[in-house]
Amino acid sequence: MASPNPDYSHYAPLQSISERAQGENQRRILCGLDSCLYQEAKIKDSAIISLYGYWNQKRQNGGNPKFETFVPKNDLAQPISRWISFVDMSEDYPPNFVVSDHIGFALGDFSGKRLIEHDSRAHACATVAEYQTMKSFPQPMAHVIDQRISTSLGVLDRSYLRLMLPLESSNPSEFRIVYAMRYLRMPSSTADSARKFVR
Repeated sequence: MASPNPDYSHYAPLQSISERAQGENQRRILCGLDSCLYQEAKIKDSAIISLYGYWNQKRQNGGNPKFETFVPKNDLAQPISRWISFVDMSEDYPPNFVVSDHIGFALGDFSGKRLIEHDSRAHACATVAEYQTMKSFPQPMAHVIDQRISTSLGVLDRSYLRLMLPLESSNPSEFRIVYAMRYLRMPSSTADSARKFVR
């Protein structure tokens, strides 16, 4: 990682998990939601703030929004909605959860792919665990993910903030997550090509 101990205290960390294996290392921090939103409110055109506001508007009677009527691409500006992705968790086997609308600024388009197809096993396994937690406890969750992982494009060094929000479906057996992210540190292997997307 670019810094051995970057300071994320302003996100009010609730839990921090560090992993190191086979040349990869990462720290995944569960953040206080209020602190995350407070910090993001300082960012111009934050996709995280826009998604959270849109999610709240779509809620009915205190429940989570319905996936069928949750279409941020139609209702939010394109520069914001491009940072928003979905996860279909209908499969019984968590590594087969499918990601959609994920442009993949660092690793290419990951839309329509299963988590198990990700280049980094460490990242895929940790992500599956976080998605499973949200499925068990369907409420907003914010994470800072600071990692150095191996990919088909080489070593990727990056740090980003991600807000995950639960979505219900008219079919009780279906569950989806919508999330938005913002880079806190640009991916080192794609900094030049990705920089144009930074707000």
